[in-house]
Amino acid sequence: TLLLEDKSYNRQRGQRQVSGFRVQVYASNTPQVAKNEALDLYETLSSQVSMAVYVISEPPFWKVRIGNFQTREEANEYKTLFLQLFPEMIGSTYVVPDKIIVLNN
Repeated sequence: TLLLEDKSYNRQRGQRQVSGFRVQVYASNTPQVAKNEALDLYETLSSQVSMAVYVISEPPFWKVRIGNFQTREEANEYKTLFLQLFPEMIGSTYVVPDKIIVLNN
């Protein structure tokens, strides 16, 4: 399971990190629960969405984010599509600034 991004691995694969945006669909700091909920959601979404799904641990938080969008507008467009598929997640879905992975030119 892809949990956290390995920056050296990405560089070797012809990728780099730049500032961009992701769609955050989950964040919790509930002890003993947040990690399992984040991993379960990762498994579910990885099989249902075409974008990359990331689980991020920023103690005490566990977060699930989707995509590598270079503009806020692209991320907002994806957020709209995502919420059409998962309307029950409207209360926890936000566009957030993040380091994203892009291919080197």
